[in-house]
Amino acid sequence: MGSTRSAARQGRPPKIRRQDVVDAAVALAGEGGLAAVTIRAVAARLGVAPMTLYGHVANADELVDLVVGATIAVAVGGRPRRHRDGRSALLGFAHGLRDMLLEHPAVLEAYRRRPVQDPTGLAIAAGVLSALDADGLDQDAAVGIYATVYAFVIGFVSLETRPVDIDPAALEGHPTLQPLSGRLARLFDRAAFDRGLAALVDAATPPGTGEEQG
Repeated sequence: MGSTRSAARQGRPPKIRRQDVVDAAVALAGEGGLAAVTIRAVAARLGVAPMTLYGHVANADELVDLVVGATIAVAVGGRPRRHRDGRSALLGFAHGLRDMLLEHPAVLEAYRRRPVQDPTGLAIAAGVLSALDADGLDQDAAVGIYATVYAFVIGFVSLETRPVDIDPAALEGHPTLQPLSGRLARLFDRAAFDRGLAALVDAATPPGTGEEQG
């Protein structure tokens, strides 16, 4: 009789927490990109029926949001940094976002698919806008430069992470380009990112003297 009860207990699906769902989704995204993050795949990884997940998430889009949120939280150490001024806020935001996207391509994929309204990400955006507001920029100017820097990072990393194959034969007949073939292959590297970012920020904000605060 006891063995029958034990077998029944072993046959029950494991209880899962929302954090278990998050961890499984993050692992799947790391292994196969966002295409791998589905309700069925997460459920299979956890050893439960797909319907079980709906007690924790509404749909696959929320799974993606959880992947992004968990990644951002790790990247910022659990809380966004504070900044002394708008310039340091923009630079810190841009470099942090680039580093995270390079390390976690699934997050870049998520940002390119749809807006992700993660609490930590929203807190970071609010911190940057608050610093710009403290510098005296009006709302339109602050939102405009934030959006421009955000778009610059997303676009730059998208190009930075694609394969770079410059065919010398394709440059034949273009004497201006031929001597630049090596440079053309390095159009999107860290140095180019720093130059472009500095130009954007310099054009929109006065030079700041503040340093990032932990």
